[in-house]
Amino acid sequence: MVDPHRFGLAHSRITVSTVGVVEKIKRLVADAPKVRLALSLHAPTQELRRQIVPSARTFHIDELMEAIDLKTSVTGVNVLIEYVLLHGVNDSEEVAHQVGKLLKGKNVKVNLIPFNPVYGINFTAPPREAVETFSQVLQQYGLYTLTRREMGSDPIKPPSNFPRPPHARMHERH
Repeated sequence: MVDPHRFGLAHSRITVSTVGVVEKIKRLVADAPKVRLALSLHAPTQELRRQIVPSARTFHIDELMEAIDLKTSVTGVNVLIEYVLLHGVNDSEEVAHQVGKLLKGKNVKVNLIPFNPVYGINFTAPPREAVETFSQVLQQYGLYTLTRREMGSDPIKPPSNFPRPPHARMHERH
């Protein structure tokens, strides 16, 4: 992608998004330090993150924070933290304080993303007030926040030939 004879993109115009594969983040720092990084965090504790992000069983949140610190110390460029807000799961004011404490002093921007409904998944988006409160709490910790604008609340449906999760089939009406 950065080859001038092909796409010719600048390293700084490329962002790699990850759920937190620590070894790959470290390799990115070594091989392509100018490439930006976005980390899908979604929770401030290992226990909660394990419930939301399956790969968290392998990659501990402390190791992720060390990798983020390495990335920002080598490059001086902030890391984008992606945080999907799930109503009643990771959107409370208490959790916001935990996120604030975890990320305080780090060179990050936090992108708050209210959950978009997906067919077969039983999460919902938090109320707008909860998103605003979450953002305000993070700002109290000196964190820069962005809030992704919602584009509608209709569930995203997979194509008809796409396999549905078993638990989704139980709720179908005939």
